[in-house]
Amino acid sequence: MSERIYAGLTSQTIDILFLDSSSSTGAGLAGVLFNSAGISAYYRKGATGSATSITLATQTVGGAYSSGGLVLIDDTNMPGLCRLDLPNAMVDTEGIVTLYIQGVTNMAPLALRIDCKPVPANALQISDDATAADNLELQYDGTGLTGDVYPATQAQIGTAGAGLTDITINAASVDAIWDEVITNSVHNDANSAGKRLRQASASLSAESTVNDASASTTTFITALTEATDDYYNNCTLTFLDGALAGQSRIIADYNGTTKAVTFDEALTDAPANGAEFQIAADHVHPVSEIADAVLDEAMSGHTAADSLGLFLNDQYDLAVTGITTGVETRAGKHSVAGTVMMSTNAALSGGTLTAKKPSDDTTFSTYTVTTDAAANNITGMS
Repeated sequence: MSERIYAGLTSQTIDILFLDSSSSTGAGLAGVLFNSAGISAYYRKGATGSATSITLATQTVGGAYSSGGLVLIDDTNMPGLCRLDLPNAMVDTEGIVTLYIQGVTNMAPLALRIDCKPVPANALQISDDATAADNLELQYDGTGLTGDVYPATQAQIGTAGAGLTDITINAASVDAIWDEVITNSVHNDANSAGKRLRQASASLSAESTVNDASASTTTFITALTEATDDYYNNCTLTFLDGALAGQSRIIADYNGTTKAVTFDEALTDAPANGAEFQIAADHVHPVSEIADAVLDEAMSGHTAADSLGLFLNDQYDLAVTGITTGVETRAGKHSVAGTVMMSTNAALSGGTLTAKKPSDDTTFSTYTVTTDAAANNITGMS
């Protein structure tokens, strides 16, 4: 004989038939009790299990489950048929279980195969709750719930579009998001946060720290690894922490051997050893380079009317190459009336004017001049 039950379910009961070994017709054995003389019950689980004793106990036909409970169902109309309450441990896992009962006078030994099968899924229930499945369906078909059927401690989700409430993301999930490596092949969806962060990071050339206990406001050694001289020249260095957090300076010089950076413009304070900074992948000239470029600019190309370049150009022409009197007008240049432009060291002696260059105060030319009666003003020059 065999029985089929669901593994893992508790408080399971089966009916078993004890046969009378003295009967030639296979009749049931009447009068079997849980405490009949000599009775014993054992079970074995699987192919490798050992015999495990079942403690038989009193029971009634309609009584509540009691592990090992054994009772005759109707000794008159169903002689030998008994109810047996199976111990939970006997059927807690999937597999074959063999039940064996013997020992009572004239009782044929009972060997029963019990096939413990997995519990089938019930599409109408979730955790044995039929209303839970119905409520889940309502969420997905868009109709929502009628009334609040959830416990008072749980917020109702509601229909689509109402939003989710009381949902907590654990710390590990948050860390995984912030620690995700942003790569072109993975985070490249148009207008996505991942792509925009990746694009923003492209403007960052390097991150490092100050590695100098004697740092000054204009130079310090870093923990950068780049070995090429001037590699970070004209890039903007910004401090990320400490007293200088947010302060930026343009790198005027980078030493690839010592890993030192130098600024033209001093910081407000010397950075602390270990202070973190980042270097932007930009190109900005420091003040010294801008000043040098302005002062070294050739003047010949600056002819816009009323510009500073034209004015300085005129002054140089008049001082070095344009000593004149009266009114002189040249195309694109300022007019000078009755004025002699020259070095402040020009010498007037007798009727001779010695003109000197403003650049090096050397003699440019000599002129014969006439003056007024008081010799304060030049009235003619040749």
